[in-house]
Amino acid sequence: MNIWLKNSEGKADAVLTLAVISVLFVLFKLLLAGVTITIGSKIVNLGVTPTADVIGSLLAPTLGAYVARRLTDAKYNGNGHTKPAEPVAPSPQQPLPPGV
Repeated sequence: MNIWLKNSEGKADAVLTLAVISVLFVLFKLLLAGVTITIGSKIVNLGVTPTADVIGSLLAPTLGAYVARRLTDAKYNGNGHTKPAEPVAPSPQQPLPPGV
């Protein structure tokens, strides 16, 4: 069983999966932030309002890693596709000058 989401090329992508999970977690926390349930005389608060530092500490590393990976793929493999890089043909050596 494959637990990773697939990226646009159809390959399993751990960073994309973690980014999606972190976004869903933050949205879930925001949805539960104002919900309270009263059971008898007891009041249960289901969510605590997340502060900006909590949201930033969850989203910045995962989304930053995802964007960095996409930019790296685009830089080294061209057009964002993760194809193996083509080998570079060696350049012909220049003849050495006489006396060297």
